[in-house]
Amino acid sequence: MFQGIDIDLNVDTSKYTAGKDRYMEFKPKRVFNSSAEYGYRSGDASVRFVTQYMNMLLKNYTNPTPTLYAYDTDFKTSRYTNSLTFQNKLNDRLAFELVGAYTYYGRQTDNVLSDLAALEHTLTGNTLTVFHNGMSRGSLIYEKPGSKLSGRIGYDINYDYGTGDKLAKNAQMGDFAGFVSTQYDPLKWLSIQPGLRFIYNTVYGAPIIPSVNVQWTIFTGTSLRASYAKGFRAPGLKELYIDFKDSNHNIEGNKNLKAEKSDSYNLSISSTFGKSKHLFKIEPSFYLNNGTDAITMIVTDTEANAATNVNLGGRRTLGTDVKFTYMHTSGLTVGLGYSKTGETYDYLGNDNYIPIVYYDNYLINFKYNLRKFKTVFNANFKYYGITPAIAMNENTSEYYQVYTEAYTDVEATVTKLFWKDKISVVIGGKNLMNNYSRRTYGYIDSADDRLSPLNFGRTFFVKLNFSIL
Repeated sequence: MFQGIDIDLNVDTSKYTAGKDRYMEFKPKRVFNSSAEYGYRSGDASVRFVTQYMNMLLKNYTNPTPTLYAYDTDFKTSRYTNSLTFQNKLNDRLAFELVGAYTYYGRQTDNVLSDLAALEHTLTGNTLTVFHNGMSRGSLIYEKPGSKLSGRIGYDINYDYGTGDKLAKNAQMGDFAGFVSTQYDPLKWLSIQPGLRFIYNTVYGAPIIPSVNVQWTIFTGTSLRASYAKGFRAPGLKELYIDFKDSNHNIEGNKNLKAEKSDSYNLSISSTFGKSKHLFKIEPSFYLNNGTDAITMIVTDTEANAATNVNLGGRRTLGTDVKFTYMHTSGLTVGLGYSKTGETYDYLGNDNYIPIVYYDNYLINFKYNLRKFKTVFNANFKYYGITPAIAMNENTSEYYQVYTEAYTDVEATVTKLFWKDKISVVIGGKNLMNNYSRRTYGYIDSADDRLSPLNFGRTFFVKLNFSIL
């Protein structure tokens, strides 16, 4: 249960009684979560069943009219997921895996007229949107001991069906795919993994998706990996039709979205070395993604902090990610990370890309495992640099770039095990830098430069986990 927090972002509270408004940036929310899992194994065969349930009520209070009426909204969300996985080995070369799942997602929006003088609330209308998703995946795996060749062949099926006031009648989408992949190791130090994926989408045309991955072991402890993959992503029914609102999101659906296609190139090196009690690991990586009809979120209304997904003609991202890890046998692990990302867009699809913009992120991880006392200390430090985003000129419908300020995030936890490791207690703190908001600037009208809710302040928690088996 979360009562909500009002931090009065971009609001002149002097015009409200007692200098306080009703609108909350971090909206009141009540959430119930439950899950259960059962697994059984007999020889090479295993079966696993997982069920999960979530129910959420989110309340959006608005500021009153001069007659002391307010038009509030309640968002009620339910999600129920069941999945079943079955694996078995047919012989020493062949094995198979089958997965099936069903997900129910329901979103009801209640419009409530609140009479703040009489303290009465009247339901004036509601809408209900329901999505059903069925998924099935199966694969046959061939792997002969000592062989240089192995492979996998299989299928993927995803089917979405939606009903509701905002959806077209019988809104549905099916995604049917078959795939094949192999791994060929011609030499001890070389591995080649090509793959093909064939897709039929009932709404969007899909290309054949090739991929290839090459790994070269340069010497013991050091390897280089290079890969290429073509990508295809069809927007889901939720992106097309549903409006998503929570504590810091106000995203509107866009039924005109098209499928996104992309080409991705990746290169990475991993090197591990050390002596005695000390171990070091360095992992630099580089990437380039080139997409068309790129599904991108843009700001459409600065005052309401509203956004929606649109298709841009092209999007290119390139960058590097460097990780350094130090481990000591005493239980100490220290990690350092740095990433630099560049983005450029072709708004209209006429191969006219805007100048590339780069931004930096930094990461420090600290972990100390006191094995003797069954206690683990964790601390994470993250620095997010100035980050570009895209906004739309409401008068001309043209896109342009805006920027969000840099900020730092710190969290820490202590975990203690009890009673033969069946009970664990976690004590921690999040958002220790007490960040509430993040400023976005660069709008055409500087008056639109504003603060957006980021987090509801510094929080501390205690978590208890209990294992029956």
